[in-house]
Amino acid sequence: MITSVRFIIEYWEWLAYTFSLFWGVRGAVLDYSVRYQTELIINKGNWNWKDTCKIVFLWSSFQFIFNAIGSLAGWYCTYILLSRFNISVVAYNPSLTDLILFVMAFLGITGLLPQTVYGLVESIKWLTMYISKGFKQS
Repeated sequence: MITSVRFIIEYWEWLAYTFSLFWGVRGAVLDYSVRYQTELIINKGNWNWKDTCKIVFLWSSFQFIFNAIGSLAGWYCTYILLSRFNISVVAYNPSLTDLILFVMAFLGITGLLPQTVYGLVESIKWLTMYISKGFKQS
């Protein structure tokens, strides 16, 4: 009898690549900013088929890679976490690293890791801009 943990450890590569492909395609196809950028080009009056295709291709490729790598990172974290758990189930002592791996695995598998990392980076950017404006006014 194979357990679910053993199944994921043995077949994680298939799961990882399948779900990463899914999240990558989803990110490339369902991204609405491609439409927004295309509308900007059309509304400016200098619409060019070549430029429009270039923007759509580049942005869709970026979204595919962005989401697929995020999902793959989540599956790698899942594999590491389950391998650590499977080695010593009885003597398993969770640590802060395991919590970080769990959060990254959860966010990566559900497709939210790239957006979360992007949001954190944007938050740091806005925080530094806010702090620098405060120092300039003083």
